Amino acid sequence: MIEPIAASYEEFPASAASAEGMKTIPMDEEAIFCRVIYRHPYCQRDGYPLHMHLILPAQHQKPEKRWPLLVYVQGSAWRKQELDLNLASLSWVARRGYAVAIAEYRPSDVAPFPAQIQDAKTAIRYLRKWFGED
Repeated sequence: MIEPIAASYEEFPASAASAEGMKTIPMDEEAIFCRVIYRHPYCQRDGYPLHMHLILPAQHQKPEKRWPLLVYVQGSAWRKQELDLNLASLSWVARRGYAVAIAEYRPSDVAPFPAQIQDAKTAIRYLRKWFGED
């Protein structure tokens, strides 16, 4: 059994080891990181629960900052969406200082058009209330 090292970050031993072609990338102290709230439920329609992913900027030095919000309604020809499809690319938007919500809507085989537009509007109303804008 391997015993864990009981040391703080500052006590962790430095290493001069390297490999051919290795480069050291300096850490950006002002970097904005993001966190994901995955499959957050926002309503239920026709017995179909609707979710959203929320990608929120998180910066340890400015926790009180409010971020602008973008609502992303992913196209799927009104069929069932894959909410995870653009999660990685939209996290780059969050790293630039925007909160992003990827909102799910009912597919057309569950509810005919214009249900998808109504669901998107419901998601926006939910977000406005959740973020304290209403």
